Amino acid sequence: MHPTTISIATPHEQALAGRLRGLSRLVRGLLLIGLPLLLLSPLWLWWHPGTFPLDGTDSLGLGDARLPAAAQLRLLGLTYLGLVFALGMAWQLWRLFGEYGQGRLFSDRAVQSLRRLGGWLLADWVAGPLIHAAASVARSWDNPPGQRMLTLSFGSTDYQQLLFALLVLALARVMQEAARVAAENEGFV
Repeated sequence: MHPTTISIATPHEQALAGRLRGLSRLVRGLLLIGLPLLLLSPLWLWWHPGTFPLDGTDSLGLGDARLPAAAQLRLLGLTYLGLVFALGMAWQLWRLFGEYGQGRLFSDRAVQSLRRLGGWLLADWVAGPLIHAAASVARSWDNPPGQRMLTLSFGSTDYQQLLFALLVLALARVMQEAARVAAENEGFV
């Protein structure tokens, strides 16, 4: 399949190419800023427990100052396990918007990155409740027998994430078909 680039023949197409380049720079810039913060925030919470109120933003409880150090260390490991999915998604976004920034909307790499992004989203949807269940065990592991817990939860956010992952996978299929049609049309010209 040949990469399809945006022809900049008309003013409308030039404006579209400019907007895509701008959007690509914005997304890639946000990734460059956000990824280091994402990777360092669990360590900061671990070294400064109790800094943030436990209002659900620290969903694994890493910032809970009442937890023993061993439990916090277990939670830190689980947090970084969860970040593997965020890194996979970020890499695919980086690749996807790199292609978009070059005007290659239907390239193999763009379609592949979109499909892989959907795969990472789906994998994160599966892993999220499992990691939270493991976190409940890690938090209560040092409790006396009878006070240890295993909690399982599935909420509306999980459902929304599943729908979004499926949407991205469907869009990847549509883009793949569009790329195939564009390659066929190139052959007729």
